[in-house]
Amino acid sequence: MKNITKLIIIFILFVFSININAQNIIHYNLYPQNNYLYNPATTGENPWLTAFVNSHLQWVGFEGAPRVNTFGIHSPITKKMGIGLNILNSKHSIFNYLNAKLSYSYKLNFAKDNFLRFGISAGVINNSVAFSNAVNYDLSDTKQINSDYNLTGFAASAGLFYKFKNLEIHASLPQLYELDETSLYVISSVGYDLLAQKPVWDLKPSVMIKASETGTAQFDINLTAMWNKTFWANLAYRTNKSFIVGFGINYKNIGLGYAFELNPAPMNKMANGTHEIQLIVNFGKNFFKNRILKEDIIIAKKDTTKIKVTEIENNNKVVKSDTTKSNGNSNKTNIVKTTAKDSIQKQKKIERERVIKSTAILGNLEFETGTSKLTPKSYATLDGLIKTLKENSSAKIEIAGHSDNIGSKEINKRISKNRAKICTDYIISKGIPANRVKAIGYGKSKSLVSNNSRTNRAKNRRVEFKIID
Repeated sequence: MKNITKLIIIFILFVFSININAQNIIHYNLYPQNNYLYNPATTGENPWLTAFVNSHLQWVGFEGAPRVNTFGIHSPITKKMGIGLNILNSKHSIFNYLNAKLSYSYKLNFAKDNFLRFGISAGVINNSVAFSNAVNYDLSDTKQINSDYNLTGFAASAGLFYKFKNLEIHASLPQLYELDETSLYVISSVGYDLLAQKPVWDLKPSVMIKASETGTAQFDINLTAMWNKTFWANLAYRTNKSFIVGFGINYKNIGLGYAFELNPAPMNKMANGTHEIQLIVNFGKNFFKNRILKEDIIIAKKDTTKIKVTEIENNNKVVKSDTTKSNGNSNKTNIVKTTAKDSIQKQKKIERERVIKSTAILGNLEFETGTSKLTPKSYATLDGLIKTLKENSSAKIEIAGHSDNIGSKEINKRISKNRAKICTDYIISKGIPANRVKAIGYGKSKSLVSNNSRTNRAKNRRVEFKIID
């Protein structure tokens, strides 16, 4: 009787696992730092290649508790499109779930800081139950289930991501189609950056809802605080009466986070909580820049002077010289002729360009308030400057960073220096000798316009270059 009861329990678990798989969503705790865990619409959201590993250990100390490991990698391929790969493996007791999907996203721009991304993902899943690994407490029992269960099929997901200034809205169907079944399990979230204009602190509350056509909706209420774009902490309450505490650090291209979930009673009496750790690595902030961005430098100062000299030499004597000078709205052409009579010999044409010492704003260089993080189109601007430097191999320039007036003098000076340095580092990485590029930060001391509006502050968060030799 005991053996029959055990077999019935195993069979019920098996059927339960297969039938509810379409709603067996992983309850990640570090998704505020990595929306790609749930939403394929965020594929390629960053302007560089991003890879991550997430390990979710549920009910630590409870035998057979779920263990979920997730790996993902995604990147933009054009200004509007991104591709990625997500692999998830979930194990609990004798049950195993493997999910591997390719993802794609497309972006519709409405205005600056106002866009909508669509995302889809598709791939294969595998459900298996290893009955042969079930523990047999009665060695004399000959009625065990020894044949394992294994089923592989197609899976698809879809999502939307809308951003308007400081507001973010996500909606996804993470298990839209699996193994010939559709599921209307919906995950939606709304987040708002309260301190977007603050240079040091960032505070972002958010709410997530998970709901299905047959189950009860579950809410997560989150609050994430970040200092200096480096250290962050997160506090959340889940309506299954769980509390989540997380913290982490972002250093250069690496992000590391940890979250602990205190399980609701009575599970907290049988297990030691749920632990989750996540590593995110950004491989270069210009990974596909040559495909994505093809914009030119904009020279914005009126005192910029460019001289083009064309000389025609005849027997080492100047026969004709044309010089065109542009300064503001003035244009002037001078023609100089020599008295040389021999004009039928072979002529040699020499062209050269020379840029007079002047200061010019690097157009399309944009930074977030309080950071030295460049937007994607900024790298195209720098590529144009690099091309100019390569064509004028002896020119030396100074890259000067500037900030708005939000924050202390010391912080703004440091941020502006970092803004200049990130530009010079990129220029040097493209083959321009370091002795030809100099970085300096002026902070908020040289504003172009008054810092009385968001638009004006954006103009003051700029980088200029100046020919110094």
